[in-house]
Amino acid sequence: MSNGGGDLGELLMLVGDLHVPQRALDLPQCFRDLLNTDKIKQVLCTGNVGSQQMKDLLLGISPNLHMVKGDFDQDTTLPEELIIHVGE
Repeated sequence: MSNGGGDLGELLMLVGDLHVPQRALDLPQCFRDLLNTDKIKQVLCTGNVGSQQMKDLLLGISPNLHMVKGDFDQDTTLPEELIIHVGE
C-alpha cells in the first residue's frame, strides 16, 4: 500500500537492547534527531534499556510506552511478557 510519499500518519517504534550506559555511553545524536518527532504514537521496547534515563527518553518519545523486562534490566516491576494489539 503506497500513499505516494505523502503523510505517513502515526508511527510505532520498536526498540530494545540499548544497554546505555553499560555497553554504550549514549545514543548517537543522529538517532536522537530522528526521534525528535510527534509522529511516533507508541513505543514498544523488548527490554535491556540500561538505565532509568533511557526509559525516560522512551517515555519522552511517546507516553504510550509498552516495555518488557530484559535479561539485564533491574526493574522488577516490568513484565516478562506483554501482549498488545496494534491497529484495527
